[in-house]
Amino acid sequence: MVSSSSLPPELRKLSDDVYVYDPRMDSPGDSRSSASDPTAVVLYTWADAHVRLIQKYFQGYRDIYPSTKIIIVMAKTMKTFFGSQETNQAVVREMVVKELWPLNSGKPSPSSELPESVKYRGTPHPRILMHAFSNSGGVNLEATALVWHSLQRSVGQCIGPLPIKGLILDSTPGGSSFSLEFRRWTAGVALGFAFLPRIVAKLVAAIIVLLYFGLPGLLGKEVLPVRGRRVINSPDYIPTTSARLYIYSDSDPLIGDKDVESHGHEAKAKGYRHIELEKFQGSGHVAHMRQDPKKYWAAIARAVPPPTLLVRPLRSYLLLRASAYIWLALTSSALLHVPNVMQKFLRAVSHDSGSTPIMKDPRDEEYEPIFDSSETVAEAREGRAHGVAEIEALATVWSTQALHAGYALVFVIFFINSFQQETTGSLSPYVYSKFANHSLVSRTNVLTNVVGGVAKLPCAMLIDVWGRPKGLGIMTGLCTLGLFLMAICANVETYVTAQVIYWVGYNGMDYVLHIFLSDTTDLVNRSFVYGMASTPYVVTTFAGPAAAQSLYEKGGLWWGFGIFVFLTPLVTAPFMWLLWTSLRKAYAAGLIRKNHSRRTWARSVKHYFIEFDTIGLSLVTVAFVLMLLPLTPASQARNGNMSLFDRWRSLDTTASLFLGVLVFMAFVFWERFCAPVCFLPFSRLKDRTLLGACFLAASLFASFYCWDLYLASYLQVTFNTSIRETGYIYNIYTIGTCLWSVPLGLIIRKVDRLKWIALAAMPLIFLGTGLMIHFRSPQSHIEYVVLCEVFKALGGGTLVICQQMAAMATGGHESVAVSFALVGLFTKLGGGIGSAISGAIWTSTVPVYLERYLPPEKKHKAAELYGSIEDVLSYPIGTPERDATILAYGVAQRRMLIAGLSILPLAVASILMWRDIRLKKLNQVRGTVF
Repeated sequence: MVSSSSLPPELRKLSDDVYVYDPRMDSPGDSRSSASDPTAVVLYTWADAHVRLIQKYFQGYRDIYPSTKIIIVMAKTMKTFFGSQETNQAVVREMVVKELWPLNSGKPSPSSELPESVKYRGTPHPRILMHAFSNSGGVNLEATALVWHSLQRSVGQCIGPLPIKGLILDSTPGGSSFSLEFRRWTAGVALGFAFLPRIVAKLVAAIIVLLYFGLPGLLGKEVLPVRGRRVINSPDYIPTTSARLYIYSDSDPLIGDKDVESHGHEAKAKGYRHIELEKFQGSGHVAHMRQDPKKYWAAIARAVPPPTLLVRPLRSYLLLRASAYIWLALTSSALLHVPNVMQKFLRAVSHDSGSTPIMKDPRDEEYEPIFDSSETVAEAREGRAHGVAEIEALATVWSTQALHAGYALVFVIFFINSFQQETTGSLSPYVYSKFANHSLVSRTNVLTNVVGGVAKLPCAMLIDVWGRPKGLGIMTGLCTLGLFLMAICANVETYVTAQVIYWVGYNGMDYVLHIFLSDTTDLVNRSFVYGMASTPYVVTTFAGPAAAQSLYEKGGLWWGFGIFVFLTPLVTAPFMWLLWTSLRKAYAAGLIRKNHSRRTWARSVKHYFIEFDTIGLSLVTVAFVLMLLPLTPASQARNGNMSLFDRWRSLDTTASLFLGVLVFMAFVFWERFCAPVCFLPFSRLKDRTLLGACFLAASLFASFYCWDLYLASYLQVTFNTSIRETGYIYNIYTIGTCLWSVPLGLIIRKVDRLKWIALAAMPLIFLGTGLMIHFRSPQSHIEYVVLCEVFKALGGGTLVICQQMAAMATGGHESVAVSFALVGLFTKLGGGIGSAISGAIWTSTVPVYLERYLPPEKKHKAAELYGSIEDVLSYPIGTPERDATILAYGVAQRRMLIAGLSILPLAVASILMWRDIRLKKLNQVRGTVF
């Protein structure tokens, strides 16, 4: 969605796709108007038009008609071309009703002219100019005419066609023959995939055009281009008295000049008398104004005009880019590994694993193993990864004092990171509200969970290949970059992108530091050390929200992110220095021997492309994003009013889910038959304890995020808590988990087992979630909510520690990083699933119940209350707006908790899969450890 800050400030937002400029509100004394000026100009933009270009058309019309209302109707590729006719009409319906429909309809009249009793802005004869750009604008123009026509039927009035005096068709319409227009339509759709290689973009576009335009045409249905040409030349919709200007070019790759001229001739034949054709030479599609602005605006002045606006909605953008990545990945795999596919497929069919290779693996020729950057004697003998051997060499050379110093520095990093997370997390809902996108929280959480979770396995490979210090440095850089982008973002798209980068870096830092603790502790002591490392959260849970409130109240919202751009690398630097100095000692002692790679730069790129299974990573990321994002539609009120069943039936949801399943199947096929190095270590997942730990992580966090995501907003709205108080209650789970983890570590050390401790914690989780269904309602006291959070904290803290320990107890030191990463991956995927469920419930419940509970005279405020928590909090408790929001939030919270409770039985089944491992019998690490 386009941020209002990126648009001219004079534009008032009427809906997600329509903006209005009314000079009477900005300059009521402006007397520069002429009697011949239009009373309103409606601009129908081309698909995904850039804001900068929209502003040029908007300013051009303001210069020509300074006292004219200007309405901008934005077109979006997925909605315009692939949405239903009802979807297109929904875009313009509110604009027609509020801005074009007469103030009073008078008596029914069979005349095509407006009756004298009909008033529009104080005049019985409105003069409306409409300007449609490209086929996208033509679709919305056609939708406006159809809405106008349907409104007359619904009120029993015959007002006639649209009361327009001028119509400008800019780079539209195209031809009506699909066979002739296939190439042009394909080229137009391919523009949305411009970041792909040209041939791949055209292939994707051709398939889309065939499915959405070719197939309906073969079935005898009236396709979009044909319907558009018919409606625009129909006197029932567009009055024959209106002037018409065609602006086109002999060099437009998408709209043929002969097609435009033939449409003009058809218009004349149907009684349209005022037709003008303005042909440009050499200009591209909707680029005539840029080529010759004087000629362009002179032609506009002779007819009648409207402006343009861009919104590239997050939903369409993600779906288009995701689809593009799918095709890119599949094409790359086909080009690089077709021979390998055939070889492995034939072997699988014949069950002959020992046969002579038919074709070469892409790594066979001059390929160097990944562990060739440096090595130790023990490493070469035992086949361990360089990162593991490096940390073992480091533990050999440093003293107990250096180990304790390392723990102290890790503690400081955890403290600053947790303080940063508590502060920025408390401010995040207000950032979304700044962009009128409060409900986008769930969509962003899906993205960050999926991308952050999938990134953990590459991070495990990275620190095993390059070592812990380099891995920590890279992750710190990503975290800092994300914070920097959040601090300077000017729109919601940048903020969401920054969130994804930030969470990859933040999760990566947390992961590398935990691996360092694992590297330097015995397994039986590890849970205690993990518990100690989490204790900073006890302090920062109180300090973070307090700092966030102070920053927000003093207008320093963005400084809440900017401060940590400096602090994060600053506190990480001493620990990095300690690791590097200890490593230099290990190199000097000959424990690690540097062996420079013989690969060229090009071979290195190919090497790491294969070793990190880039194609597999891309496929699984895209698959989960496509499958989960449709459940959490963006915060359009229109989409929010759709039932969950209607959303599942909608075209974009069905397409996204279908593509997601298709890509996931492609991922499985790739990993099974094609990948030289698998993204997922399937051999490790055969261990039932590790697999059970992963399933427990996924189910536990899916349940948690079902109800937790909107808890902070619910507390502020329902119980009127401040940012500080909300942060305290919201983080009871974190505080309880951290406080309990220290004695839990001692209990595990004493009991020496995990399975039965985890099973004993499950009743607390069931009790806390079940009681919350009853107590988290507007009628309950907040103390009961706190009590339920305490129960969940004790149970959740036990299960998180146990699942991590169980996973790491299934192998040796060299498998610790991968096991921990697998649990992290399933944790994030579970969180993504829970976020998607939460977002689906929120967007299907809150707007519907807001409409239901608001008084009739307040129902028009439903969209603003749904879109911004700041707007909700501006109404005191007891006002109709606040009370309706509290009731709507309560219904949504109850449904979220029921969904979360229904997932928990899977957690019990996951624990039962574990072996009853005795920790003291396992020895994983060497050197000076705790």
